Formats: sequence, C-alpha cells, structure tokens
Amino acid sequence: MPSSGIQHSTVLRYQDVIEDKVQVGNKVVVIGTGGIAFDLITKITRANTEDWSLEEKQQDFASHWGIDYNNQLNGGLMAPVDNLENTKQITMLQRRVRKPGAGLGKTTVWIHRAQFKRRNVKTMSKVNYVSVSDEGLHVDIRGKQKVLAVDSIVVCAGQQSHVAFDLSRFKQPVHLIGGANNVVGLDAKSAIETAAWLAAKI
Repeated sequence: MPSSGIQHSTVLRYQDVIEDKVQVGNKVVVIGTGGIAFDLITKITRANTEDWSLEEKQQDFASHWGIDYNNQLNGGLMAPVDNLENTKQITMLQRRVRKPGAGLGKTTVWIHRAQFKRRNVKTMSKVNYVSVSDEGLHVDIRGKQKVLAVDSIVVCAGQQSHVAFDLSRFKQPVHLIGGANNVVGLDAKSAIETAAWLAAKI
C-alpha cells in the first residue's frame, strides 16, 4: 500500500464500489489482481441490465460470446460483438510478475481475462506503491519513478481476516466464514460456496 496519502479522496474501498456507495471515475487504477479485483472490474465494466427484458439479456449474452441461436453458421458460432463500449481506462497493478487472476478457477479465469482484454484493461507488474497526491498515484515500476494520473484508486489488496472477536461470549454457536475466516484467494464465488456448505451442514 502507499506509504502516504492513503486517505486521499481518490482512494476508494472496494466494498464501497461494489455496494454502489461511491462511483469510480474514467481513469481507474485497481491495486491487486486477485479475485476481488476481478469481481470489481467485471462490475464497473458491464452494462446495467436491471431494466432489460429476458430476451434482451439473452441476445446480449449471445452477441458477447458469439453464439448463433438460429444455428445458421457452422457450429452455431459467430464473431463475438461487445455491445458495451467501455469508456473507462482501467489498469490493474501488482507487485509480482504473474498472470492476473493466478490462483483463481482454472476453468473460468480465462473468461474474465478475455473480457478484460476486449475492454482494454491493462496490467502493470513489479509495482511498488509510494504515495498518493493530487497529481495521482506515485509508483516505482522496476526501479523507475512514475506518477499515474488517475481519477480513482481502488484498493483490492492487503486484506486481513478479522478474527479478533471473543466468540466464547456468544450463547449460540458462531461460525467464521468467508473473509472473516480466511482472505487468501477470497472472491465472491468462494465466499458464497463456503456459506452454502455451512448452511447445508446446519
């Protein structure tokens, strides 16, 4: 995390973005390339489909993934068309050199990577975070100092499990799940899965 300026107005918590408590700008830096970062970028780059009909959602899905529902083309496949024109400039930053989303579901992470590529999401590796100022995010990339002029900096890294509660004071059984228990590799899928297994067990 940046050593200074972390309270700057451009620095946002991922929780607030996901819960629509704050809006990100057009130039966005996401610190982290794990599951939470993937969930967040998927949210801020997708269309708002709440008012769409089921047919509109189906057609958008088919266009996005190149599915020919009429089966007029060989294999039922056609050239994919992204109906959403992403206007945001998004860059994911990470300290290590690895593929974004390393450690996520091997059979699904390629879908997100493909979407991010189509929506021009960039990645920078070997990044050390120095500070945040009105100029932007000051970083050290492979020994070179640089200032990234951004509207929003969303922190999706450095989470810690919150296990400081004295659970013995509760009269009913208490279960720690999701990020409260273990934040390593946490994303929406793993959190929901953990809750579902616990619910089934109870």
